[in-house]
Amino acid sequence: MPDSSRTPPIADSPWPGCHGVRLRPDDLAEGYGRSAGTPVLEAELVNATVGAPEGRELWHLAADVELPRGPVRVEQRLTLEADGSYVLVADDSSLRVDPGGTLTLQAPRESMSRQLVTTYGVPLLLHGRKTLVLHACGAIPPDGDGAVIVCGPSGAGKSTLLVALIAAGWRAISEDLCVVDSREPSPVVWPGPPWIRRDGDGPEGSYARFRTAEKTAWDIAPWQVDRAAPIQQLVFMEHAAGDTIKTEDVDRADSVSHLARLTAWLGESSLRAAATFAPCVQLAGSAMATRVRFPVSDDWTTGAEKTLRRLAER
Repeated sequence: MPDSSRTPPIADSPWPGCHGVRLRPDDLAEGYGRSAGTPVLEAELVNATVGAPEGRELWHLAADVELPRGPVRVEQRLTLEADGSYVLVADDSSLRVDPGGTLTLQAPRESMSRQLVTTYGVPLLLHGRKTLVLHACGAIPPDGDGAVIVCGPSGAGKSTLLVALIAAGWRAISEDLCVVDSREPSPVVWPGPPWIRRDGDGPEGSYARFRTAEKTAWDIAPWQVDRAAPIQQLVFMEHAAGDTIKTEDVDRADSVSHLARLTAWLGESSLRAAATFAPCVQLAGSAMATRVRFPVSDDWTTGAEKTLRRLAER
């Protein structure tokens, strides 16, 4: 069970961290982003030897990634240890996640440590709490204060869309994962890490925070909000097809179904439904939802920005 004693008091000044999780100590948390408000929990970062996993394997992913220098084998494995901690092994790096609030890193490269913490460590810490981790990007339109969350599968174009939204004056919230905080009757979405990972360019004027073999993490801190935002509109983004933009309003029942499919859950699959159903229902009941399919076009983001702005103004 989550340890409520790890939840810190209200913080009015920005603290280091992302996705609603305050990271400590400050020197190790530098670069993960900053937020203000009451965090969901705080976690301690530790650089130390993780050790070989000995627990029950929850999942194992392996794939050959095509890079300019040739195919590279990528493997990731998550185990549940006897003490209740998770151990993730990704190539030459490891991460131990103690649900009580400690992330132990053994990563020789900054690029890997950043991704292990934000993509795996923080979501695992949030499992079982009143949160929903979605495969989504989020942004706030110009002169608005409500967030538009664009949910979609990998490869749908969420990162490309967020770059275009920033160029059009939107304020970024998060690029790949959005953490929805359901502790209050009206859910809010927390800022994610201050970067966009793409194999193309980032926002004009941004710089590369770190690089991996296949993507570059572009800085978005100057365009990012610094606290959780109310959620105004949900968008379920389909893979591009056709030559026109298609939109369709989604009722609450269908919205719950879409959210359930697009929830990022890394732990035991048998616990997923019980932990995520209530937050899905709460979010579906508090924000309008629309299914959107953008066309196959070189300039599809121009029409996409106008469509999202229109939806946000309803």
